[in-house]
Amino acid sequence: MKKILSLFALLGVVGALSCGHDHQDHKDEPVGHEEHNETYTWFSQEQLRSIGIQLGKLEQKNLTHTQKVSGFLKVPNHNKAIITSVYQGVIRSILVQPGSYVRKGETIATISSPSMVSLQQSYINAQEQLKLATQEYERQKILIEGNASPLKRLQQAETNLKQAQANYDAIKEQIVISGLKPGDISAIIPIKSPISGSVSEVHAQIGSPVDPQTSIAEVVNNEVLHLDVLVYERDLPKVKTGQTIDFTLTNSTDGRIFQAKVFSIGTAFEKETKSIPVHAEVIGLKSGLIDGMPVTAIINLDNETTDALPSEAIITYNDQDYIFIVKDSTTVENKKMLFKRIPVKKGVSDMGYTAVVPLEDISNDLIVVKGAYFVWAKMNANTVEHEH
Repeated sequence: MKKILSLFALLGVVGALSCGHDHQDHKDEPVGHEEHNETYTWFSQEQLRSIGIQLGKLEQKNLTHTQKVSGFLKVPNHNKAIITSVYQGVIRSILVQPGSYVRKGETIATISSPSMVSLQQSYINAQEQLKLATQEYERQKILIEGNASPLKRLQQAETNLKQAQANYDAIKEQIVISGLKPGDISAIIPIKSPISGSVSEVHAQIGSPVDPQTSIAEVVNNEVLHLDVLVYERDLPKVKTGQTIDFTLTNSTDGRIFQAKVFSIGTAFEKETKSIPVHAEVIGLKSGLIDGMPVTAIINLDNETTDALPSEAIITYNDQDYIFIVKDSTTVENKKMLFKRIPVKKGVSDMGYTAVVPLEDISNDLIVVKGAYFVWAKMNANTVEHEH
């Protein structure tokens, strides 16, 4: 009751919205006298926009057969990369910053490595040695066919050819790994991203030395997100793969609800706790989700659902719960909309939703899911006005 009484402060706002429209609009109202009592009220389209009233329908939610848990979002390891340089060098340029999106194979930095020049020179020498070894082997084959050379010379030529081939292949592979093209002489090595994703951190600076143990940057691909929640041992038998999890971000106030699906259940306790990790993959909307975010979640233990609405859609007055439906949607053409108050019975609440049992059929009706207090206040303003 105290919450409802505090809403009379809203009547001044609603009254101001009403004064400019209601007295003039009443002349053309098609529904007689009932729209002026505490069960009905009008809103113009302009009022709906200015107040921010939002409409929706009854939703199906599992609010009874659930298990409340907490956990963290996690990007699988194969969707994260620490980018390093295969060779020693000095950072010459950095082409990204935290938040930049990069594609697989895109250059994120360059390093200057004088040792690469020597390696490329070795490649050219190895290429020539392989060519000579191949020619000698072919020559010895011809000599053997004409009995003009002993067999051991052909065998030696074959051994030399294999050694030259191995040396050439090894040096070529080292250059390919660096990202350079074999045969091009350059001391500048491109550092490329091994995966597509967003740059989460940049550790290096221009001029800083790097080697294979130095992290230059980190890239995370949030397209695949896992949700790890902890379930106590006594509740574990209720949890099964394939169940869905509804969750919200613990440190967020926007109330958005996300969903994940259980794909694996741990077989060992998490560190020193009596809880076991349950792994799920986030499905559907992932906007705004980042690796490491803490979440509050409920595991839907079965498929039993009930009619539910956002908790803010329900008003309690004199121990009775109400919602508001669009009674006359045809008035939208006249830039007006008529709302009716409907009594309901509330059930359990969780994750910002409350189970409801309407006292009449509203399965196909539009319902006020945001801004219900304004509708209630205007109905009361109408009642007070007509009492005078």
